[in-house]
Amino acid sequence: MSTERPADNSLSYLEIGDSSADPLVLVSGAGSTKESWGELAPALAEHFRVICFDCPGLGGSAPPADRLDTATLADRIAALLDDLGITAAPVLVVAGEQDTLAPPRFGRQVSELVADGRFELFTGPGSSHALGLERSAEFVPLVRDFLARHPLPVAL
Repeated sequence: MSTERPADNSLSYLEIGDSSADPLVLVSGAGSTKESWGELAPALAEHFRVICFDCPGLGGSAPPADRLDTATLADRIAALLDDLGITAAPVLVVAGEQDTLAPPRFGRQVSELVADGRFELFTGPGSSHALGLERSAEFVPLVRDFLARHPLPVAL
């Protein structure tokens, strides 16, 4: 496991799992930190090289120069993957329908701007900003189900 705190305009990230495994980048809309993934990141790290990060302006990530928009976040994700030497990786973007801090449309737009982006909208009670924390008992099975519907190079 490694954690980086950048000095420049990049993202502070957490990378766990075998560095030779297929990479999986986890994005929780905007306004989230590495910790938003709770127990899911370590569970997925048994099968993938998992990368998650602090969104711009949060945790250890530098704030955006102006304001955070989908293009800025997509550019920073692309730069992070480039820095890590990852040429292709499925990027999972999740959003909660009740999230007012990072509305679902923002997550969907990010997933459309990032190569190999995949979007999942969580609905119902507790589907606000901290999905992994508010619905932790449901979150891991929901994401595993999502990954089953969108096959990746390795099996869970």
